[in-house]
Amino acid sequence: MATLAQWLAGIGLTQYAEVLASNDVDLEAAAHLTDADLVSLGMSLGHRRKFLAAAEALRSASAPPPAATPASPASPASQVERRQVTVLFADLVGSTALATMLDPEEMGLLLRQFQNACSERIAANEGYVAKLMGDGVLAYFGYPAASENSAESSVRAGLEIVRAITALRRPDGGSCETRVGIATGVVVVGELIGADSAQERTIVGETPNMAARLQALAAPGEVLASELTRQLAGRFFDSEFRGVHDLKGFAQPVPVWRMARELEVESRFAAARADSAARLFIGRERESAIVRQAWQSALRGQGQMVMLRGEAGIGKSRLLEVVASHVATEPRRLLRCQCSPYRRTSALFPVAQMLRRAADLHPEQDAAVQFDALGRLLAASGLDSRQARLLVAELLDIPTQDQIAPMEMTKAQKKAQSIALLARWLCAAPGGGPTLLLVEDAHWIDPTTQQLLATAAEALVHEPLLVVVTHRPEYEPPWAELPQATTVACKKLSADDCRDLVRGIAAQAAIQQSEVEEIVRRSDGVPLFIEELTKALVESHSAEGRAVPATLRDSLMARLDRLGTAKDVALAASVIGRQFTLDLLRELPDVPGHELEAALGRLCQSGLAFRVSIEDDAPDAYSFSHALVQEAAYESLLKSRRIALHAKVADALARDGHDAAEVVAFHRSRANQPAQAAQEWMRAADAASARSAFAEALGCLDQALEEARRAGGDAGERLELDATLKRSAIIVIQAGPQSPDATPVLEQARALAERQGLDRPLFQATWGLYLNAAASRRFDDADRHGHALKDIVGRMGDTDLAFESLHHLWGMAFFKGHTRELRQLAERGVRDYRRERHHVLAHVYAGHDPGVCAWACMLHAGHLLGRAAECRGMAAHGVELAQSLGHPTSIQFMHGSVATMHFLGGFHEDALEHANLQLELARRYAFDAAVPSAAFHAAAVQQLADPVGRPLTVLRETYAGALKYGFSALYPAVMYCEALVRAGCAEEGLRAIEQVIGTMPDAQVGMNMPEMWRARGRAALAASRGNAQQAQQCFETALRIAQEQEALMYGLRAAVELARLHEGEGRREEARTVLGRVLEGLPDTCDCADRDAARGLFTQLL
Repeated sequence: MATLAQWLAGIGLTQYAEVLASNDVDLEAAAHLTDADLVSLGMSLGHRRKFLAAAEALRSASAPPPAATPASPASPASQVERRQVTVLFADLVGSTALATMLDPEEMGLLLRQFQNACSERIAANEGYVAKLMGDGVLAYFGYPAASENSAESSVRAGLEIVRAITALRRPDGGSCETRVGIATGVVVVGELIGADSAQERTIVGETPNMAARLQALAAPGEVLASELTRQLAGRFFDSEFRGVHDLKGFAQPVPVWRMARELEVESRFAAARADSAARLFIGRERESAIVRQAWQSALRGQGQMVMLRGEAGIGKSRLLEVVASHVATEPRRLLRCQCSPYRRTSALFPVAQMLRRAADLHPEQDAAVQFDALGRLLAASGLDSRQARLLVAELLDIPTQDQIAPMEMTKAQKKAQSIALLARWLCAAPGGGPTLLLVEDAHWIDPTTQQLLATAAEALVHEPLLVVVTHRPEYEPPWAELPQATTVACKKLSADDCRDLVRGIAAQAAIQQSEVEEIVRRSDGVPLFIEELTKALVESHSAEGRAVPATLRDSLMARLDRLGTAKDVALAASVIGRQFTLDLLRELPDVPGHELEAALGRLCQSGLAFRVSIEDDAPDAYSFSHALVQEAAYESLLKSRRIALHAKVADALARDGHDAAEVVAFHRSRANQPAQAAQEWMRAADAASARSAFAEALGCLDQALEEARRAGGDAGERLELDATLKRSAIIVIQAGPQSPDATPVLEQARALAERQGLDRPLFQATWGLYLNAAASRRFDDADRHGHALKDIVGRMGDTDLAFESLHHLWGMAFFKGHTRELRQLAERGVRDYRRERHHVLAHVYAGHDPGVCAWACMLHAGHLLGRAAECRGMAAHGVELAQSLGHPTSIQFMHGSVATMHFLGGFHEDALEHANLQLELARRYAFDAAVPSAAFHAAAVQQLADPVGRPLTVLRETYAGALKYGFSALYPAVMYCEALVRAGCAEEGLRAIEQVIGTMPDAQVGMNMPEMWRARGRAALAASRGNAQQAQQCFETALRIAQEQEALMYGLRAAVELARLHEGEGRREEARTVLGRVLEGLPDTCDCADRDAARGLFTQLL
């Protein structure tokens, strides 16, 4: 059993050994001394507290063991955690040499004196002596109890230890010296090691090692600190940079600082900001004045948007509350829209939440009740139409018997209509009154909500609507440059405003002026820091001990430590997210079910969280008071526990079946379940694509690919293949089949399919590569992919894939310009097509229906073969099929094909009608690649009657985009050149057509090549230095290629141009011969403007 002297040495109070012995106090008696006894012995207050705490432990250790009961192991959640800790390591210099010089008893006494001196300085500065190792002492600051200024305390303790050891004398009269190393970092604390009496709780991480290395690097009498320690505490100490050092065990060089004397500063706040000459933000008067002015403009019917931009914790949310309270007494509609980091791929999620609150909807209500409430909400704004109710009901997942049918409105159209409807609703408050819309955390906004706000920003100019948006600096709103938008940078608070904020938060709590100044100096002007510092101070007054944080992390950990069992609830809730529900918390392990509501009460009472809704019938939902509170709690969890909790959350959400796929996917990702996460992300992508929310879908697929690669193995590769194919399909719809972005995606998919030996996905990837190559006129590559498709079909014997192989064949004939073959293959496609089997292929191959494509290609070939009389019937059949399928991509594709055919045939009114229909559909469904092509076609028709007006401007604006659209086969280059010739800009037209021809691998091969050469000839002839010889060569080339392709109508056009050229040169016989030969080859069914013009010219030449 230990002696009294040994026990005192263990608690750093050996100086009282003699006085206790003189009063006949042994170890047993020491366990029962009172505070009054210790006062009579002359012991200081601090030492009495240490003595009495150790005495209580001594009494517990000597008490008889209780009756045996089942062991109740400590909760891992409360014992083992991640947290920021500052570690101090002190070493007695020259102890090895001293051991050879001194008697063992003298050496033992010296080591005890060294340990006692270190322990006293550590304890006085709120540190914890973790281990006494003879000539070394290891101490922690910030653990086991969090401290508001751990780094500062550790440096102060280190400097005091150096002074105390220097005053310590060796038996020979010489002075002792010590070295001190200090480091700060995130570690895992509380892990039990050892057994029985040798058990201790350890600290794991690089921080203790760094402290030991810094101690070894220090000179006698020095305190060396890490970069982070210096950053946290250095502003209160004189410090000197000692350079960057290679420390053993650390891969990267470590910056080292020598900590010298503590500075005496008149103002800690001034010292903290002495390096900044920038004027601090003065209150919130400026920001609130700007918002009030914007509100007054809105009241006058001049809508405004105000963006509050600033870093996390700067007070953006608090300013929103000020704005809301300012208009609280005025007649107005107040709306709140809260963006979420977990819902960045959920289209319109924050808007849906806002609508539910506005309509006072609750999950337990019947669908009919919710639908009626929704109707009343919309009716109050004059929007009570059937379509409006059904659109919003679908957005809010309210089931209805009446639904909008696909033929009535497709999903992509619903998106566009919903955005327009919601924008009108935002602008239309009941009774025509003003509306204040508060949008929080727009840096987490989803693309569709962003699109809605952009639409509202355009529409609110003459509406009584003020939109106030908060966001962090990294986000740039797309509407920021609008004249009705104002960006306000939220800066830090001045010292005076900090003082006012501290007093307001403290309210009735007794807080001294010196404490106010301490918070002002340490908060650095950030309102969130001020709030948390003040709350920690107020709480410490009502509890044993004082904790005023020096950093936000230390502040939050100090408050979490005081929650008791409620801390475990806070940590578990942080995994769910900033907002969490009681029901979901009950699903998590380590959360005491019978104490859960009481723990949540303590959590809310502490101010770290609040209940989202206070109505009696509302669901039990809570929110952390700040995002940073949730993040700090989350980061304190062990990674292994985070993973386990995320898995439980994902399981619960999936089992409930009501939450969005992307939320389940997020938790699967965090739960280290990559295969399941990839599947959920793809499910979320499918849902987004079905709503035409392609940006959100691509975001989900990015996540799916990442998780699939993490999964690895055969299963991971299959998931990666599925996600890659889905990604390629969306790219083709958005950017067109020729998009260079699609090529590497498809090549990756093909490689994955080949590696896995999966023929069906290999066929899909290879088909996509064929289309990409053919639309880009890389015909050798397209042929190679076509042969591969044939081989795959031969291996599989799949009739549906055989039909898609046929689809590829007529597509190749189209892109190469093989007119008669195109006609035959497309006819076969029309004959073999079965919509019940083949329409599903539209979602995989080219994004349009293969039967519609067959009609479009047959139509094109029919026109080129001179069968104009049949073409109108083909066009009608193709449009009818596309519309009956209700497939937006196929409908706009067919309208574009019909518009081109009518333009070539000279039926300009019909061409304009179909071009406008294609443009409307492309815009409605966000078919980005088709929009410029359709707009270009419409403008080309209009330019025939208005050569130099607005249509020419539109042609110039849309030409580049139209030319890139793979399905147009470069025909826009012909239309653009001829439009410029009509406008008197022949040189510009010649340059444009020559640039396109010059980029082709083979300018003699491909659909529309005869027209390219013909247009080049026309531009060369019309240029200011008209070159008849060059024009003749171009026309002859066009005629030759047309004859090789059997494109009769293109040949007729080229022959007409050549005949006119010959006529102008007086070579009428040659003109008649060229034109007559072509006219003889036309079928009787050729009834179009080109034939009529050719016959008229031929008659003139007779």
